[in-house]
Amino acid sequence: MSPANATTVRRWTDRSASRAATVRRRTERSASRAATVRPRCRPGCRDEGTTLVELLVTLLVTAIALSIVLPFVTAAGTASTTTTSVTTATAAARLALQSIEVEVGSASQICLPTSAAVASPGDSCNGGGTGAAVRVDSCAFGVQQWVQWQVLGGVLEEQTWTPVASGPVAPSPWNPVAASIVSPLPFSLTTAPSSTTTSSPTTTTTSSTTSTTSTSSTTSPAAPVAPTVLDVSLTVSSGHGPGSVAVPVSSSIAALDTQYATPPGATC
Repeated sequence: MSPANATTVRRWTDRSASRAATVRRRTERSASRAATVRPRCRPGCRDEGTTLVELLVTLLVTAIALSIVLPFVTAAGTASTTTTSVTTATAAARLALQSIEVEVGSASQICLPTSAAVASPGDSCNGGGTGAAVRVDSCAFGVQQWVQWQVLGGVLEEQTWTPVASGPVAPSPWNPVAASIVSPLPFSLTTAPSSTTTSSPTTTTTSSTTSTTSTSSTTSPAAPVAPTVLDVSLTVSSGHGPGSVAVPVSSSIAALDTQYATPPGATC
């Protein structure tokens, strides 16, 4: 081999060695960087992941925490639902009570019917009931009509019809006005006080010749009969059991026109 060829081969060999050294240095730098980002595990530690026992323990702790917290969350939700239900039912009962006050306030007849069914004018005020229903002859807002309310199945219902002289009565369908009523006999009537009379004291007059005794008594005019008073006591409840909530809604309403109307006798 000529000296020129030997020199060329040596140069290529040096370049190859230099390139190999450069690649080696780059590899070492990459390894150093990798070691810096993720340090090697310390002696004695494990890097295999989560074991089955650790996973089971985690699930057990989570289940215990949920069993403690879940009843409180459920109770809070139930209490919120119960409060909303009772508030809505109470508002409806108060609105119905306001309607009853308007109709009863201008009623000329009022009674507790023995039956809520109305078939003829003679049934308009068949009194003697226990208090599950009330019926009035009202003239509210200048409109004369019979109005009655009853509590049936926990629902306060209202029904109206126009008075007729004869023939069949056509009452309107029952209209529910309030729900969740647990008082089965919410209506009662206060007995009107009877009229009172007073007498003047007896006087005696005596003369020297003739003795006379005169007795006079005067009776004051009969006191006006007080209007009949309807006592309404509605109890709104969220249900039964220890967690139930009951809200009373009550009022005493005077039927102002009953003191001027002719007493209906045994029919009311």
